[in-house]
Amino acid sequence: MKNHYKEISIADINNKDGIAWTKPDDGYGLLQQPVTYFFEEARRYRRSMRAIADMRLRQIRQMDKTKDALSYFYEATPASALMQIIYRDFADYKPTVKQNIINDLGVGARTAQNLISYLVESRVLHSRDYENDRRTQILIPSVGFIAAYERSTIKSVQRRAVIDKRSSSMVTRCREFDELRRSFFEPEIFKLLSFQLDEHAAKLELVRD
Repeated sequence: MKNHYKEISIADINNKDGIAWTKPDDGYGLLQQPVTYFFEEARRYRRSMRAIADMRLRQIRQMDKTKDALSYFYEATPASALMQIIYRDFADYKPTVKQNIINDLGVGARTAQNLISYLVESRVLHSRDYENDRRTQILIPSVGFIAAYERSTIKSVQRRAVIDKRSSSMVTRCREFDELRRSFFEPEIFKLLSFQLDEHAAKLELVRD
């Protein structure tokens, strides 16, 4: 499957167009819009976040395979698995094939379909025909999903770095990308999309990776 997202530089963003994102024709705001492109400057930190999503997905699946007494303490986690798959695919800059998800979540087809339908209705995900082929439906994350996932992930990495008394190259890359966003986006848009990293925590990081 071809890359669904167009690659551009953050310098190609026009702030006037950016302001229009908050007032789209369909009445929804920026965070509910489907992602249609990615910034080439984001590749470095997204490779690391993709690895984290893949690790989380493997942990979830390992729990689902538990056969001993601990299995009674675990519940099927299709929503958590779906979240990791959606981000992992996005970080590879490819859409997620809907039917593959339904077959891959480890729950019944109806349960998987209901979960996907709920997320689409909530505009967390968007469902599209793939290149006008109605036989293949693809799932695309919303801007809000990507912003929230990346914000939560990098804050978790930063907290761990502080606990371990070290700095994190991943946190540094995200902070640098935020500075780029601050330069090219209007303040209200930057606030919606930024990682919102704790600057006080950054001062507590003592050594580099």
